[in-house]
Parts: sequence; structure tokens; C-alpha cells
Amino acid sequence: MEEANFARNRIEKSARKDLQSRDVALAEVNRRLVDAEEEARAERAWTDAESACTDKAEEDYQRVLAQHTTSSVQLEDAKALNADLNADRQWMCDYGVVFIANAILGAPEVDATVIVLRAKARDAGYKAGDTECLTHVNVVSEKKFTDE
Repeated sequence: MEEANFARNRIEKSARKDLQSRDVALAEVNRRLVDAEEEARAERAWTDAESACTDKAEEDYQRVLAQHTTSSVQLEDAKALNADLNADRQWMCDYGVVFIANAILGAPEVDATVIVLRAKARDAGYKAGDTECLTHVNVVSEKKFTDE
């Protein structure tokens, strides 16, 4: 039972680290998104002022317009990346941890360990603890264990 708890704790710790790293990446993408929007706004204002100038200004306008286009593309890329990261984070919160736990709890070597552990606990008179453990394991496991 300690091995199962240790495995579950290790999985939860790993999943938390993964979620934290995704949160950091999401914050970075959001920061880039705000920066790109501000840059695009500033470039739009600049291009409006430059359009009224001479031929030299027309060249500058073309250069700024190209930069604005690049910034707009970068902004759209950042928005798409942000949406992907939000979806990945939500999936991990909703399903990822449970899938990982089920993969470990459904492994054949875990079944053998749980059977041995439960037999020893019963021999030692820990039926109530065994039943309590089963209720915790069955919460996240697709395979439902019984106290038989």
C-alpha cells in the first residue's frame, strides 16, 4: 500500500510540475501577446503620420508597413499559441492526472503488488485499513478493486 501511495504521490508531483511549467509558459505567451499588441498599435500610429510625408517618407512608410505586417503575424501566432497552451493546460487539469494514475494502477506489476500487500494486511488484521485504501484507489482508477 505504501508503494501505491508513493507511486500516486510521485505521479501527482510530476503532474503538478508539468502544470506549473505550462503556467509559466502561458504567462510568457500572454506577456508577448500584450507586447505585440502594443507594438502593433504604435506602428499603426506611426504609419498614419508617415503617409502624409514626401517620397522619403513613402519609403519609410513601406518599411514600417512591412514591420507592422510582421508584428500582426507574430500577434496572430502568439494568440494561437496562447489558445493551444490554454487548451493543453485545461486538458491536463481535467484528464491528464487521472489518465496517468490509471496507467500506473492498471499495470500488471501493480496488480501483483496490490494483491500481496492486501493479503499481508489482512493477515495482520487490517481489514478496515484495507477497505479505506480501496475507496481511495477506486476514486481515480478505471479498474475497480474490491475487498475480496
